[in-house]
Amino acid sequence: DGVTVVMTTHDPAQIGACDRVVFLAPDGHLAFVGPPAAAPRHFGADDLVGVYHVMATARPPAEWSARWSRDQGAAGHREAGARRTDIDGVRATDDRSATRSGLVGGVRQWSVLTRRSAEVVIRNRLTLAVLLGSPALVIAMMAVLFRPGEFGDQGAGDGSGATQTVFWIAFAGFFFGLTFGLLQIVGERAILHREAFAGVRPSAYLGSKVTFLLPVLVVVAVALLAVLRLLDRLPGAGWTVYGALLLTLVLESLAGLLLGLAASAMVADPAQATLALPMLCFPQVLFAGAVVPVDEMAGPGRFLSIAMVTRWAFEALGRSLDLGSGAAAQAAPHASAFGGSAVPGWAALVALAAVGAVGAMAVLRRRSAHRSHP
Repeated sequence: DGVTVVMTTHDPAQIGACDRVVFLAPDGHLAFVGPPAAAPRHFGADDLVGVYHVMATARPPAEWSARWSRDQGAAGHREAGARRTDIDGVRATDDRSATRSGLVGGVRQWSVLTRRSAEVVIRNRLTLAVLLGSPALVIAMMAVLFRPGEFGDQGAGDGSGATQTVFWIAFAGFFFGLTFGLLQIVGERAILHREAFAGVRPSAYLGSKVTFLLPVLVVVAVALLAVLRLLDRLPGAGWTVYGALLLTLVLESLAGLLLGLAASAMVADPAQATLALPMLCFPQVLFAGAVVPVDEMAGPGRFLSIAMVTRWAFEALGRSLDLGSGAAAQAAPHASAFGGSAVPGWAALVALAAVGAVGAMAVLRRRSAHRSHP
């Protein structure tokens, strides 16, 4: 298969399966290199078993090495020179085609790994049920939790009901992405370690996870918005507004997914990943600006809120729904969060997704390098 396997053995029965055999005399003296069938003739033995006895008793180790060097003579030097020439030619060819072959190899790895990720999930009914069932359950709970008409005239005068609805929608988008990614890598750690020896690239592996899971998250976001709108938990608005809401949820889910993948690459086993879930979620609730408005947080809290995915999604969703308009809304505690365009929130979500991707790649590269160079 184009892979070189180097094996050390003292069992003569295994030597015949090799293409070439290297015999070392005591103290590391090179005594023979060549096909296994030629070794008995070189040592004057009847078979491979006899080679060990002859090499240990017939000559001192240094003489075996000197004899091998003499036997090689000029022919050996010419062969070595030809090999060096061939290697130089291969290197020159490799240098010219490195970029092209690297790109093709990376794309092929990404394609194979993406297909494998999909097949693993689809064939495991329990995993598929959890993957699709947990968002369905959360959407059902949100439909029961929120009252209809919170965004209309019958809603609360200060808009607090609409604000809470928007926040929990924002948290749901983050939660879906985080949970989708949190068990992906840690559950395949043994496979990933083995494949590092075969040259599987961390970028192709991480890209395959995003390629497979992100479309599922898009479907979940569409379902969330559609169900809440049909049940009057969200206001009637045009395609532009709902397109902005969907974009916000997709970017947020992507950032949550990459954070989950980075955490999954860091932990050692699924139990640690499960313990990490509340640690990753709790700050996203506290520092999103819904429980305590960002303007009312202490200085360290305002600083931490910058790194919260839910903060930027919460603000972008509120701005897309124009929650900051109206006299009552402008007097509400969250008025400053909902003023202006949703674009800054989208930019922040893209930046946080990029940070998650860089972090996941760094962990995967470090683990691959450690595994490939013990």
